[in-house]
Amino acid sequence: MNRLPSIALVTVVLTNALLGQQQASIKPASVYHLGGVTIVSPNQPGWVLLQSNESLVAFQREVEGEVVNASVKLIKTKVFDRRRFEPAVLAVLKVKHCPSLIYSIRFLSKLPGFSAALRHCVQYDGIFTGDASAPKFKYFNFRGYLCRSPGSKDMVVQIEFSNHSNRRAFSENLVSRSDEFFEKIAFSKVAGP
Repeated sequence: MNRLPSIALVTVVLTNALLGQQQASIKPASVYHLGGVTIVSPNQPGWVLLQSNESLVAFQREVEGEVVNASVKLIKTKVFDRRRFEPAVLAVLKVKHCPSLIYSIRFLSKLPGFSAALRHCVQYDGIFTGDASAPKFKYFNFRGYLCRSPGSKDMVVQIEFSNHSNRRAFSENLVSRSDEFFEKIAFSKVAGP
């Protein structure tokens, strides 16, 4: 029997299936909505939409020597009022990142470029090594914000920009890209006290 046509057919089918799984690049500056938050995708070509659902919008871009991620996530917390926001946010950060690896946490009275209604946000950044999800890279660098959800008293909004890289910090270009991503986030009115 000649198995060559069968092998060729299986190869073509598997190749098409794998190519179909690759995510297509999104149009730069595409707009998404998530629980009272308007998100604008990064404004450079080559970004893909990793996930978009009722609790997460995530983008990724692979460039030479690093994988860059930008995301906005809704995280369920206990119901709290404005006076108890800071302790709730610290609890969320401790779950997401090991506290000893966070370089800085800043409680901000107002974020530049963000709605004035969001007076209680936390800015954080950090770095760690040995991330098992990206073994070919030495470092995971991240920076982000945790803010009250405009749609619910028992949610916080996590806005994060990160990269897996062999560089132990964001490049100047990535700092600029992350600032641009953060500044384009828009919030509806915050839920009452």
